[in-house]
Amino acid sequence: GQGFAHPTVLVILDALSEFATPTINETRRAIASLPQNADIIWAFTNNNTDDIETVIRRPRVGEHLLQSAKALARDCGATALPAVIFCDTDGIVQNVMVGFNNNFAADVIQKAVKLK
Repeated sequence: GQGFAHPTVLVILDALSEFATPTINETRRAIASLPQNADIIWAFTNNNTDDIETVIRRPRVGEHLLQSAKALARDCGATALPAVIFCDTDGIVQNVMVGFNNNFAADVIQKAVKLK
């Protein structure tokens, strides 16, 4: 019932995936280019802190880290990773992306810019 301070992008990913680093880099690039503030929640399905710190040294301002997020992934229906869930400030899911592609940053921008 409690919302978010800003529109929020929840990124569910596996730190050991070959797509983890590109997903992080492209998501950050996309969010930085938005005309409004947006937060990112990095939800790693892994529980090994060393694996997570290999792909994301430390969160930036507006970023939050979760580890051991397998239950969250399951509850969100994320069977393929990375999964990106776009939430408005009320915490309502507005859009979802699954998988990584060559247009990932552009796709994130397109979906996130509509968040209020």
